[in-house]
Amino acid sequence: MRAPRAPGPRLWGLALGRTAALWLPAVVVAVLVWFLLAGWNKQGLDFSVYWHGGKILNDAGWAVSELYGPTVEWAGGPGLPFTYPPFAALVFSVLARLPEPLALQVFNAAGVAVAAWLSLLAVRYWNAKADWRRTFDTPRSRWIAAAVLLAMLSLGPWRETLAFGQVNILLMGLMAADLLSRNHRWNRSMPGSGFLVGVAAGIKLTPLVFGLYYLVRKDWRGLANMGAGFAATVLLGWFIRPAESLQFWLEILPDTSRIGGAGYVDNLSIKGALLHFGVPASAVTVPWLLLSLLVVALAAAVIKLATDQGARVVAMSATALAMLLISPVSWSHHWVWAAAVLPAFAWTLRETPERYRRLRAGMTAVLLLSVLAFFFSPKSIGMAFDAENLDVQTPGLWIMASSAGVFCAAAVLLCWLAVLRRGALAPAEPLDTVPAAALVEAAAGPAPR
Repeated sequence: MRAPRAPGPRLWGLALGRTAALWLPAVVVAVLVWFLLAGWNKQGLDFSVYWHGGKILNDAGWAVSELYGPTVEWAGGPGLPFTYPPFAALVFSVLARLPEPLALQVFNAAGVAVAAWLSLLAVRYWNAKADWRRTFDTPRSRWIAAAVLLAMLSLGPWRETLAFGQVNILLMGLMAADLLSRNHRWNRSMPGSGFLVGVAAGIKLTPLVFGLYYLVRKDWRGLANMGAGFAATVLLGWFIRPAESLQFWLEILPDTSRIGGAGYVDNLSIKGALLHFGVPASAVTVPWLLLSLLVVALAAAVIKLATDQGARVVAMSATALAMLLISPVSWSHHWVWAAAVLPAFAWTLRETPERYRRLRAGMTAVLLLSVLAFFFSPKSIGMAFDAENLDVQTPGLWIMASSAGVFCAAAVLLCWLAVLRRGALAPAEPLDTVPAAALVEAAAGPAPR
């Protein structure tokens, strides 16, 4: 009986080629991200505020701290104030156990991990696959995911969030994991879908706008879970840091001056755009509130129609746009949700039937302009229009042009409404879930022969 022959050079070559095809995209991305992180980890201005806020609590022990002093400079941090709820400071106090440079590296690495997960998810949704293995069973799909990841990290909000060491990416990841969960056990029981969105709101209050998402969808359990998640963070803050909680909710929260001037060039919100176009600060409140109500109504219509047509990611993205537009201050690095909005809008364009030629042409223009608006920061746009001093907040062409992202976001919502009102999205291939036949096939396994 002959011994089995050892694999020949040809078989070894094929195996090596398959291994390279499997891992090469990941290796290329890892090398590029390594160099990007090396630059981002030398900055981290906002993360320094977070870290020192956590350190202030750690140093105070159970005594009342000076967390909400004018700045954290007295504790060795930058000359900026801590503006988040006490629960956020408790979260950052864990990171403050590490040396600040190491904590920043961990923080930004987590942000890149979220970006990697979102890029894989985007490719899976785009191809409407039933499982991860089917999505990435070809080298082409893996290279596409790598390209999506690099494109995501190249967006202006993502570059600046990682450079500042901001918390936006991690909050988006927390919320997306909750909103897009397909685990039925997780969705049907407490904490369930909505709870993590509430926790995100406990760290940074603006995600409370996502209550609109659950309200319009008549997802009362999700709305209750979101409220429970938020309430849990507030109660935990009151229980562990009662004095700081009292100060935050009664004194710090109403003081909007702590987060900077709404007229600054980097503010991509309705209020910021009104100020950029010359509306006096003393008269801006009424038009801002009226336009905000209009945006909320527009977003609610999109959420309802998108839900009815099986496009949950569109509904989620529309809510995120409403959140960012109606906030008094949405700095450009807050717009990390562009990484969900742009692919969802591109998917909508792909699914819109060819017979709507004018609508498709308009959507194509909006998509291209939106990519440009969110690739460049408002500061970069201002400099391109010959801004001499970005701190000057008087009306001018450069500061008006810097608000391009606000108009692009509004245009995206209007385009979504126009498409969804026509019922143009094919319900057989919804973005938020794969086709029903594919799910049945995946659950049943291969058919018997």
